[in-house]
Amino acid sequence: MGKLILCKGSYAKRPYYMSVGDINIYSIEELCFYIANNLDIIIELDLNKSLIDWIKDQLKMEDLASKLYKLQEEAVSNRFIIQTILNSCNYFTSSQKVRIIQTISEIENLPLLQRKVKKANSLLFAKNYLEAQECYESIIEGEMAGDLSAKEYGQILHNLGITKLFALGVRQASIFFKHAYEVNQEEESLKQYLLCLKLSNQEDMFVDEINRLALEDDFISNLLDDYKRHLNDYEYSQQYKKIIQLNKLLDADKPTFMEAALHLCKDIEKQYRRCTNEHIW
Repeated sequence: MGKLILCKGSYAKRPYYMSVGDINIYSIEELCFYIANNLDIIIELDLNKSLIDWIKDQLKMEDLASKLYKLQEEAVSNRFIIQTILNSCNYFTSSQKVRIIQTISEIENLPLLQRKVKKANSLLFAKNYLEAQECYESIIEGEMAGDLSAKEYGQILHNLGITKLFALGVRQASIFFKHAYEVNQEEESLKQYLLCLKLSNQEDMFVDEINRLALEDDFISNLLDDYKRHLNDYEYSQQYKKIIQLNKLLDADKPTFMEAALHLCKDIEKQYRRCTNEHIW
């Protein structure tokens, strides 16, 4: 049987937006839940003054805010700030809080390079592509890049390809998938590179690369099957269906066409901004 949790503080009229997860937070309990489920990222983030201001002004938890302001001035580890927030309400039991803090301590004790990679991977998993891209680039462009094995370096390049795919498109992504394959020799990186060439209509380069790499027939056949599946998936997507409907409206009903086109553009803009961590209220 579940436990009854008495909410503490006010329910915010203006939510606090968390870009990781694209979520609005309305209460201290929701903030605690969010923290516990995003520890890899939270301990690396700058828990800035705006969050504390929100706790003070929207949740009306002045005592908690005062403690957090003081901790921020002392430049303490995020672990102490998180612990203070978790202790401010009864969302978690004492034993649960202990496990959360232990997990944070374990993450903080990891080598800095591992922490950075974990953070970037978590951002990628959360579909915060622009932030993930910046994290991966800071790793491979920093002094610690030399500590990466060829496989680890190649995986970061591969993941950078994924961020570029969503932020800039398949042509830019193909560059990073190609570089990743050159480093790690992983079939998945090669596959994504060639798919990007096909999807960006670089047909001549696609054929040249298949010949240069002397790829086996089975690999090519499976690759083309995946390519067709990607196209079919898109043709059955709601966005594609809306575009087809727009084409029918273009000549028949221009005012309705303009209204529908504007609505579709706004949807696409929201999706893009969500991927690049630019929130639209």
